[in-house]
Parts: sequence; structure tokens; C-alpha cells
Amino acid sequence: MAEAELGGITKQVSVLFTPDVKIGDYVVMHAGYAINILDQQEAEATFRLLEEVMGSDEDA
Repeated sequence: MAEAELGGITKQVSVLFTPDVKIGDYVVMHAGYAINILDQQEAEATFRLLEEVMGSDEDA
């Protein structure tokens, strides 16, 4: 188990599927599991995409 933080919210997540994860790594989480490790560039691109999607909901 590990702690993951996003937007100031900390959650306990299982690292069963990502045994090589290290403190400070970015991960994709689903249903309480870290399912993939991302490098910093991938994580930043994902954050930008999510911000665009969330922003488009406000415009509608």
C-alpha cells in the first residue's frame, strides 16, 4: 500500500500492479489501485489534458 496525492487529497492505494513504483513517481490510479507508472512528461501532459476537459464542461 502507498499514499497518493492529487489536488491536495491523499488516498491509500494498492501498488500490487506497480511493484516498481517509488516515492515521487506519478501513477495512473483506478479503483484504488496504481495501475501504471508515468514519467514526469507524461504526467504533465495528462494534467493539461484533464484541465482542458474540465474547463470545457464549464463553457457548456
